[in-house]
Parts: sequence; C-alpha cells; structure tokens
Amino acid sequence: MKISLIGYGKMGREIEKVAKLSKDFEIYSTIDPVNTDAMFREIDGKSIGGAEVCIDFTSPDSVIDNIRKVAALRKNMVVGTTGWYDSLREVESMVRESDVSLLYAPNFSLGVNAYYLLLARSGEMLQKLGYAVAMVETHHSQKSDAPSGTAKKIREILEGLGYDEVQIASVRVGSVVGNHETIFDSHSDSIEITHRAKSRDGFAKGALEAAHWIKNRKGVYTIDEMLNEMFGE
Repeated sequence: MKISLIGYGKMGREIEKVAKLSKDFEIYSTIDPVNTDAMFREIDGKSIGGAEVCIDFTSPDSVIDNIRKVAALRKNMVVGTTGWYDSLREVESMVRESDVSLLYAPNFSLGVNAYYLLLARSGEMLQKLGYAVAMVETHHSQKSDAPSGTAKKIREILEGLGYDEVQIASVRVGSVVGNHETIFDSHSDSIEITHRAKSRDGFAKGALEAAHWIKNRKGVYTIDEMLNEMFGE
C-alpha cells in the first residue's frame, strides 16, 4: 500500500520508520510546508496522486484544509491530528461528497485503546462505590493542544459513566511522549490507573493498521469501529 504522509514531524518520521520495516507499506510521499526534509510542500495531484491512503499528523489549524484538499483529490485518509472535532459535520460532508473514506482517532496506540476499555470497566464499578475522579496528562513541550485528544476521550468515557465534570491537569514538559494518569479517590484510599507511552512506534503501527482497514471503505469512521471488527465485538 502506498502512503502519503502529511506532516513530517515526530509522528510522520515514526510512521515512515515503521512502514519501511514492513513489506505491506511503501511511503509514496512526505508533505510538510515548513520541514525542508519533506519531499513536497503542498497537497496536490503531484504530491499525493499515486498514494492509496494519506495519513495526517499536523496541527488543528491546518487539518481541516488538508482534509478538504485530500477529499477533493478522492484519496482515503487517516487523521491522527486532534483539536478539530467541532468541525466533524463539515468533514463528514466533505468525505460523503467526495465518496472517499476517513478514519480519525485521538490516539492510534492499541495500548491506549485497551486503556480506554479498562477505564470504562473499572470506572463503572468505582463510580458506584462513590469514588471521585480526576486526571493528569503529560506531553512534550511542543504539543499544541491541551488537554490532549486522548485526555478528552478519557473524560468523555468517565462522564458517560456518571462522573460530573472530570477535571484534567495538563502538563507540557521536555520530550515526554505521552502519559495519562487517571486517579480514583475516596476517603479510604486512592486507585491510580496509568498509561505511559515509551515510544511513538505504537501510535505509528496503529495508524498504518487504520490505513489498511479503510482502504476499500467509504465514509467516516472512528478507531472504535476498527477495533470492534478486529476483536469481533
């Protein structure tokens, strides 16, 4: 499968590295308006024309325009950029009109998605026992959105279980890949459930798996739908 990488920062480079170790993927192009190491500066027929799927890890202020350009060129897309979900209806319309597919997720790590399931199951029990909950999420100093898309997803899961206004403390420091700590607290004790990413290769593998999954589909999907199919749920 030929892949175009839109955004050639930390995640773009990691996906390229993982793809090169696989016989299933070929990096057709890398696109970044500011990184001079990328092959192209703009999304157009030349830069993504031979790609089967485009993978976007850019920024919230550019991703909608990127999706618009990719959809207009009738290419399927995986989006790991967060901070744009308020524009989901607009994106759904673009994808539908162009008759392509798009899969998005706040986090493509399969370990993080297992963490979501763990929190949903344990959080339900602890909520019934009267525990309060809060979160601390830590990322590298260059991450632009706070709280992260992963933290927002965790908050959505917990509030769906009945917790009111889950508080998130966001820390940006150094080169931390991504830590998410969920704290359940009562008068008697505290329970902490933590996910710590050791490297970005887990995110890259998940993004490439998503590219393979949407290749012959149409419409907008989340990673939940891909995982439910993978796990037979």
